[in-house]
Amino acid sequence: MHNDRALSESVSVTLIVCLVVILFIVIAALFLGEIHLEQKTAYIMANISSQTLADKNVLTVFHRAGDAAELNQTGRAYHTLAVYVDTLSGSNRTQPVGPIVFQPGTTLYIYNSTDGYRATTNAADLSAPTALSVDACPVRVRLVDETSSTHLLIMQMDYPCTPTGPAPTVTSINVTYGYRGWPIARLITGTNFLPGARAMFNLTAGIPPEIHATSCTALNSTRMVCTFTLPTSPLAPPSQRYNLVVTNPDGKQGMRRNYPYVYSAAPSISSSTPSSGLQGATIAITYLRGNYFQPGATVTYHQGSTIIPLTGVTVHNATRITGTLAIPADAPPGYYNVTVTNVDNRNYTRANRFRVISNAPTVTGLTNRTGYRGWPVIERITGTNFVDGATARFEAPGLATIPSDSCTWVASTQLICTFNLLGYPNSTTYQYNISVTNPDGRSGWRANYFTLASPAPTISGSTPSSGRQGETVAITNLRGNYFQPDAVVTYWYGDPAAPSTSLALASVTVPTRTQITGSLVIPDDAPAGYYNVTVLNTDGKSYALRNAFRVISTFPTVTGLTNRTGYSGWPLIERITGTNLMDGATARFEGPGLGAITADTCTWVSATQMICTFNLLGRSASPANGYNITVVNPDGKTGWRANYFTLSSPAPYISSSTPSSGIAGNAVPITNLRGNYFQPGAVVTYWRGDPSVPLTSMPLSVESIPARTQITGTLNIPAGASIGYYNITVQNPDGQSYTRRNAFRVWAVPAPTINGISPGTGARGIAVPVTVTGTNIVAGARVRLYEGTTYRYTAPLGIVTPPNTISTTFTVPLTVAPGTMNVRVTNPDGQYAILTGGYVLT
Repeated sequence: MHNDRALSESVSVTLIVCLVVILFIVIAALFLGEIHLEQKTAYIMANISSQTLADKNVLTVFHRAGDAAELNQTGRAYHTLAVYVDTLSGSNRTQPVGPIVFQPGTTLYIYNSTDGYRATTNAADLSAPTALSVDACPVRVRLVDETSSTHLLIMQMDYPCTPTGPAPTVTSINVTYGYRGWPIARLITGTNFLPGARAMFNLTAGIPPEIHATSCTALNSTRMVCTFTLPTSPLAPPSQRYNLVVTNPDGKQGMRRNYPYVYSAAPSISSSTPSSGLQGATIAITYLRGNYFQPGATVTYHQGSTIIPLTGVTVHNATRITGTLAIPADAPPGYYNVTVTNVDNRNYTRANRFRVISNAPTVTGLTNRTGYRGWPVIERITGTNFVDGATARFEAPGLATIPSDSCTWVASTQLICTFNLLGYPNSTTYQYNISVTNPDGRSGWRANYFTLASPAPTISGSTPSSGRQGETVAITNLRGNYFQPDAVVTYWYGDPAAPSTSLALASVTVPTRTQITGSLVIPDDAPAGYYNVTVLNTDGKSYALRNAFRVISTFPTVTGLTNRTGYSGWPLIERITGTNLMDGATARFEGPGLGAITADTCTWVSATQMICTFNLLGRSASPANGYNITVVNPDGKTGWRANYFTLSSPAPYISSSTPSSGIAGNAVPITNLRGNYFQPGAVVTYWRGDPSVPLTSMPLSVESIPARTQITGTLNIPAGASIGYYNITVQNPDGQSYTRRNAFRVWAVPAPTINGISPGTGARGIAVPVTVTGTNIVAGARVRLYEGTTYRYTAPLGIVTPPNTISTTFTVPLTVAPGTMNVRVTNPDGQYAILTGGYVLT
């Protein structure tokens, strides 16, 4: 414990010594000036005033007490001072003239210059030409300590001065006149205008003598804007010329004599918008245009003793008035005068500036100025003042009135009305007036404007324009004009005075005056031909169109045949054309002195076509066109075409036999003995020698005659038949015959054939041995070369090894062109065989 106390005492002594040393160092530093102890900001007490020095208005700042401060960092004061002059146009930092220490007892003079505000302590500087008055007012002066970066306000003082300066002058005003009753804003120019300057119009004899501006703003020393309200007075003359006076706040004045005019002219009127209105309507007058109108002016629209005041009047400016015009329902229509009376009792009347229009309807036009008896007419009526619920009518002296069935209001200028003209008599041209009556009973009309016509009907055509006997035809459109409901229609045939046939149109409908429909019943026995059509209107007027409808016969007719010639012995298929052909109809050929040939079958194709088959076997030939062709319908009605068919039976004709040759002792099938006009049962003979006593005669065993142009059968050639050409004779059952000379040949042996040649090629100009193999090659056969069908070379007579080969030698001259040759082997009897392209010649 003793040691601890000793240590504590030692520490205490040490701390005391340290504190004494530190205190000594601080006192020494203060004494030697090494440490500056300053206030937070300078302390200055000053007075600010405005004085006139050297004929200039300057601001003075007197330092009464406090700290010294330098204005331009002279180093002779602890504080750096800045002096600011704040005006309405901005803040200005004064520039010191020379080194300045602002200390108690010092007066600082602040003046203006072309370079800005200056501060000096030498009053003599105010006499310099560059020194200018401080004219701005009000002014605030601020003293700011700028020693540190944070500029600190020391003090500020406002100087609520009254601006003063030279007396103002007045040069001009932008508009040199104004009208009583209206505020006017004017730009006044001159010199020495101070803030707060005032203006007035002044005239001793003026009414009133002085007109003060309600407000003025000095833009600068040469321009100011003022607003005047020019009072009205019934005593004021039309115009007075006032003086223009400007007074600065310091009481100094400037004046320009006899400069602005103040007018008190009577109003004028040029137009009214709108310029018209209907009786009973309330009209918004949006622009009564004129001049010299005054607030409080009154307006009347008048004609004679009728006066209509404009209510809710607003005088927007000297040239425009608006308001509401309530036009009485009984106000006389016509042009009204307009009068404006100003509050000074001056007035003006403009004649005929407004028109009151009658609200009774008027009629100006119709869609259709002609209507037709019996038919409704829809009219678009045009006019004015039509009211919803209006009705219309046609009326004329001596004629029944035709009221509208209905009227639809479209607009005040349009009505759509429907009139039923059924049962009304026709009128003369434009005999009817058209009248419109509004729901209030007011009417308007247009005289002599509508015609009710009832012309005779016309007919242009009938659809359909034809019908068949026994049919009921729907007439869908009997076309024409001026048809009337309940018209009567007749289709008639014969003499107009006494028609032989008259057909009334049934179920008549007349949908429009240009169309009639109905049903026409045509009797089965009605004469075929053209009928006339007559329309008879209910007013007794009629019209007949000649040949407007055709009644067509239902009897069949024949117009043509596929084949107008048939051949005896052969069936014939005919396509018969005509009209009114019915399913189940039959046909026949018939002629004077000739037996009738009835069709075996008939197939109905259409009313204009049928296909029939006729068997002409055993029928004799007829003269040219000796037969008629007749068609009989199932109902027994018959039609025909006379002298239209020929039954022919010409002699046969032979053109060739296939095959055209045969070997003796063989049966040869004749597949086609070609020719024409062959008849079933024909006899065929192949023969040679004298026709009267044939050397050899071979009958053809006829197997079939499939057509008149072909016979087939088998020809048995006896082994001993003579070799050579045979004639062929065909004899028809009617005894007519034909012989084809040399049409068939009988051979002793068959024709040769070629299987090949070896070698198949050889050169020209040298001998080339060749061997041809085949069949039926006999001794004496020759071998030849052909180029196509053109002969080129014959080999020497060769050695034949019957019946299959022949050997010879080809020595083809060089004059023969090389190429592919056909090889032909010809037996002595003339029969030959060809090997096409069998030998190549090089």
